[in-house]
This record gives sequence, C-alpha cells and structure tokens, in this order.
Amino acid sequence: MKPSLLILLGSLSFIVAGCQRLPEECQNYWNNIEKISKQMHMSELQIKTRKQEFVEQVTAMNKQEATEYCSRQSSFLNLMKE
Repeated sequence: MKPSLLILLGSLSFIVAGCQRLPEECQNYWNNIEKISKQMHMSELQIKTRKQEFVEQVTAMNKQEATEYCSRQSSFLNLMKE
C-alpha cells in the first residue's frame, strides 16, 4: 500500500473513532485505566491500542449495556484500589 493511502485510512479511522461518543461511565472508567497504565509505565502505543479495543468493544454494545458494563468494571477497579 502507498503511504498516502495508509495515512488517509488512519485519519478516517481516527475521525470515526472520535465521533463515537462513549457513555460517561465508560469515559470515567477509561480515564482510570489510562492513569493506572501510565503508572505501570506502559507505552503510549500499548495504551492507544488498548483504548481502541475498549472503544470497539463498548460501541458494539447498546448504550444501556455499555453503561452497566463500565459501571461494573469501575466498581471492581475501585475495590482493587482499596
């Protein structure tokens, strides 16, 4: 593939991902995961890849399922912090 085509595809996927709005609970959960990942010295590429996987997983759910999933994950994460 030509580099310009790769750049175009990357830009389009970034724009589409940016348009997908996560429920507030999921955004809060992700912010906590990102903070922990940085404390564990994960690379930016690893964090970016994991976020993309997370966004794909959450956007495949309906809003209620996503909200419940992220709330449960946040609760579990909070228990682990204590």
